[in-house]
Amino acid sequence: RVFTTGAALEPGSISGTITGDANSSAASDPTGAFVAVATSFPFSGGPFTVYGATTVAGNNTYSAKYLRDGVYFPLCVKNTNDDGWLDPYLGDAIGLFGINFAGGDVSPDSVTITGGSDATGINFPLYDPASVYGELYYEGVHSGEFHAIFVGLFETAGFDPATSIPIAG
Repeated sequence: RVFTTGAALEPGSISGTITGDANSSAASDPTGAFVAVATSFPFSGGPFTVYGATTVAGNNTYSAKYLRDGVYFPLCVKNTNDDGWLDPYLGDAIGLFGINFAGGDVSPDSVTITGGSDATGINFPLYDPASVYGELYYEGVHSGEFHAIFVGLFETAGFDPATSIPIAG
């Protein structure tokens, strides 16, 4: 339900398209994913307030309405592990506007609503950490030394272990 205690609903909105994660059968279709616009970067360790929320429609679009003037950080989460929680730390797919893991950009971008404006074209992809992350168990002898483990992410098209360069590591 939408309500206001003021004279009218706030006129601003943020809308765009969410792209699914092609490498994940659980997150390839973003339909039904939760979209929120928060006043600070979520998952940065500090508090944040959600001022608008919606879900992704069947045509991969969303529109968060009734936003007051301010700076927002759009994010999207999809319950891809079917545990009933929206939590990327537990393996759910997540997307934040401005982040491009493949390009090494992990800093989200903000969207500013001024004078009740409508911010359109705020498009961003979902990433399913379950298709990237995993667990490693070691049961050998431990000598007390630190051992680094490196994981590289590669494009799957044309992959050649002798010549391919990781896109993230």
